[in-house]
Amino acid sequence: PTTQRLTASIVIPTFGRGQVLLDTIDHLLRLPDRADEIIVVDQNAAHEPAVHDALANWASGGAIRWIRLAKPSITHAMNRGLLEATGDFVLFVDDDIIPRGDLVGEHRRAHEDPSLPPQDRAIIAG
Repeated sequence: PTTQRLTASIVIPTFGRGQVLLDTIDHLLRLPDRADEIIVVDQNAAHEPAVHDALANWASGGAIRWIRLAKPSITHAMNRGLLEATGDFVLFVDDDIIPRGDLVGEHRRAHEDPSLPPQDRAIIAG
């Protein structure tokens, strides 16, 4: 019997970042085992034109989902990202990371690990 691969959502709550956010998204999009969706919960009132254009281009092309919030709040941003996510599991990442190439794959394997009881696969931190 074949098992279906779990889908992964990455949520990036962001505030006060420009180019470093773009770098993070670029790294995530280049992972060999990518997330099925990347949701950027943006709490910035405005971005420099180049940053805005890059985010808008990724969003219009379907590479990311770009959600704008009017008032900064990390808990609201995380909750909104979680509610919007469609994956079987959600990875919250900072807006200034350079991920290892196996970030998504390692989390997917941990969530799919049949040697762990289901309750031990619900939340994997670290």
